[in-house]
Amino acid sequence: LLWKRYLESTKSKWDLAKVIVPAVLFFVLLILLYSVFDFFAAGALEPFLVPLAFWIFVQRIVVQIMYEKSSRLQESMRMMGLSDFAYWTSYFISDGVILGFVMSFLCTLFTVGGLFNGANFGTILGLLFVYCLSAVPFAFFICSFFDTPQTSGQATLGALFGLFVIYIVVFTVDTATIPYQSAQIICCFVPPIALQIGAGSFLKSYDGIDISTICGIMVADIFIYSILAWYFSQVWPSKVGVSKPWYFPLQRSYWFKSTDYDNNQHHEIVSLPESMEEGTAKEAPIPTEEVNEKLLGAPAVSVHKLRKTFGAQVSVNNLSFNMYENQIFALLGHNGAGKTTTISMLTGLISPDSTHGDNGASVYGHDILNDMEGVRQSMGVCPQHDVLFENLSVREHILFFAQLKGATYESAATEASSLTTLFHLENRQDHLGAELSGGQRRKLSVAIAVCGGSKFVVLDEPTAGMDPLARRELWDLLASLRKGRTMLLTTHYMDEADILGDRV
Repeated sequence: LLWKRYLESTKSKWDLAKVIVPAVLFFVLLILLYSVFDFFAAGALEPFLVPLAFWIFVQRIVVQIMYEKSSRLQESMRMMGLSDFAYWTSYFISDGVILGFVMSFLCTLFTVGGLFNGANFGTILGLLFVYCLSAVPFAFFICSFFDTPQTSGQATLGALFGLFVIYIVVFTVDTATIPYQSAQIICCFVPPIALQIGAGSFLKSYDGIDISTICGIMVADIFIYSILAWYFSQVWPSKVGVSKPWYFPLQRSYWFKSTDYDNNQHHEIVSLPESMEEGTAKEAPIPTEEVNEKLLGAPAVSVHKLRKTFGAQVSVNNLSFNMYENQIFALLGHNGAGKTTTISMLTGLISPDSTHGDNGASVYGHDILNDMEGVRQSMGVCPQHDVLFENLSVREHILFFAQLKGATYESAATEASSLTTLFHLENRQDHLGAELSGGQRRKLSVAIAVCGGSKFVVLDEPTAGMDPLARRELWDLLASLRKGRTMLLTTHYMDEADILGDRV
């Protein structure tokens, strides 16, 4: 993840400049104000201007995360095996530790010679750097409540302005109802206000809590807001992903995942009654080809009475089917039949209304309701609409997702070379995702789905937007890649389902 973020930052160099330059300019403005207006007491302006220098820093983190969330890049990475801990840690290191230190150091350089009442260089650097570290989890916490970058960006600036006003009302207007130092300690648990209190602690007339206490509370803020962000990102309703119940930390299934399938214990997969196999209702079963499980083995994927409604409209009505390894299972239906909805439930993009039986839907022994993280460890997904990074090349996409699934860099590089050749993308492997044609983007999405040893491969209309020749080539590729995998294919082309599907 850090490697990916480094590649993206090198290809959009102005992105970092937009954060660092305004922050430095605010410190230059401080120097000019003290030079022009000599009636300001030393350290009097810092509590009001220093926090403004870091507003863009916080907003940028929120907008970046919300862009990945709204464009489903975040959820796509999770479907490919990304853990939440790794995702948030990468942001904390890249934006908090690295970018935060660079910003703090550059800003502190401009304080030499008078700002902060002539305070020690290391003290000022420590205050600014600790704030940057605490501001990152604070931004994570804000992200839990929004779905779009536009709304979240505006709300972040609104929240920062509101906290700025709160500081003025509480600490500059004589309206205190609790002891001054107690109010400071409480407000320090909000990082933007803590920075203002810390910046004001360099005044000669200051008589509040010392700078070490302020920094200590901001260090505690790192852990407090990380926990709050982790919890609310799991339970807060969102358009993307499945929300957990508020009591999910108390569930044993959250902390202890099942691995029975990997130990060759298949008892968790429920075999479906013959009347329900491949049907949507017991009253009207759909005739299907009989399955010889002695030949095919136990089902790798089992779905039993999967149902999803949107208001009064029933999109998926008690759908049941089994899938077996080394086969391509095709879901054939017209537009709006519920194919993508079914895939969205199996991959964790949306939650089903209800399932019935001990294991309503399981993938290699992992239940989609209680162990979606386990399901995603073996999953590769080609969504209906391409979800690609604009600033990563074709080769870098495959490298990134293969490593995300646990491959080493060397094996990922080898696989990236073989897949770009296999999918006839070798001449475009250094082109960015935004520079590819529609058909090339579909090929890249399929290559990402099968890379890294994915065993359960989900392909949602993979040939959409392709010309007839490219479609035929992709059919041959998918047929050759099914060995050792369980593939789920959706399509509204009868010829595609007939040619590719071992079972339809």
